[in-house]
Amino acid sequence: AKELSTLEVELHDLSQFELKIKELETTRKEYEEFQGVAKVADEEENSTQKKVAELKEKLSKISIRLETLSKQQKDIGGLESQIEILNNHISAKTELNELTLLHEQLTKDYKLAEKEASKAQKNQSVVRSELGKLETLRLQGQSTVLAQSLVENEPCPVCGSKDHPAPAHGDLEIPSDEAITLAVEQVKIAESEKDAAVTALSGCKSSLDVNLSEQTNLRKSLRPVAKDSLHNLQTRLSKLESEKANQSQYLLEEEELKSSRKELTQEQADAEVALEKARDSNKQNQKTLSAINSRLVEQEKGLPPEYQDLQSLEKKQQSLKKNIDTIKSQLEISSQNHAEKEKSESSAKA
Repeated sequence: AKELSTLEVELHDLSQFELKIKELETTRKEYEEFQGVAKVADEEENSTQKKVAELKEKLSKISIRLETLSKQQKDIGGLESQIEILNNHISAKTELNELTLLHEQLTKDYKLAEKEASKAQKNQSVVRSELGKLETLRLQGQSTVLAQSLVENEPCPVCGSKDHPAPAHGDLEIPSDEAITLAVEQVKIAESEKDAAVTALSGCKSSLDVNLSEQTNLRKSLRPVAKDSLHNLQTRLSKLESEKANQSQYLLEEEELKSSRKELTQEQADAEVALEKARDSNKQNQKTLSAINSRLVEQEKGLPPEYQDLQSLEKKQQSLKKNIDTIKSQLEISSQNHAEKEKSESSAKA
């Protein structure tokens, strides 16, 4: 009976632990759940920290590239001015080459015109001489005819004198009016041709003078590049235009990088704010976990080491109940045996 009482007391004590164990397990579950929350928050902090580092690296690379671009950049206006000057020199050089070739042709034309003018002038002299000869012959022939018609003591139809000391004589052929007219026409044609040749010669001379004047002006403007060939100037122009294209590309890249830097700087600022919040959240989580853990420790201290969970408690309770049932059964048998013994003794006395 004493043993039964002891077991029943122990079983009663175990029932006192059940509520504490349930509280302990609730706290453990809370701790595990909050550990999960803390883990997610910690991962978020690490992820945000990594993002901040990546953004800083990107911004660093952009800054380095911008610095490089700044060193590579040149004054676009200066380049355009150089290109304009070179274009003017190339145009002048090209024009000068064309004028030089034209001068050769104009010189040939002038020499040819000079020959034609000389030829026309000689031809004019020849036909004029021919006309003069014909007019002289006609005058001589007319004098002979008049001389043949003179009569002594009668006045001369030309001078009116009645004396005729030396009348013209001869057997000359008098040119016809047609011959004279033809000769006059030939003189007119020769003069016209000579005038045309002289005008052409003057035109060629004027063209040569204009050509030389233009060459002189161009050579003055080309003094800074007098020793440079057209090919060299074109090569320099090509390099400058390539440099200008590069500079334009540099400016475009610089604008894009500055825009990216602005966006990334804002993104970094937002990420750093988020990181600070995540760190504060994690600090709070650690405090909460520490508080929960402290409760766990206190709750575990209030329980025997062997009863830290319901399973072990229930197992012990079942064992005690079994032992109690066994003792009760034994006591019941013993009581029955004692009653039968007393009954038997009582019958024997009777």
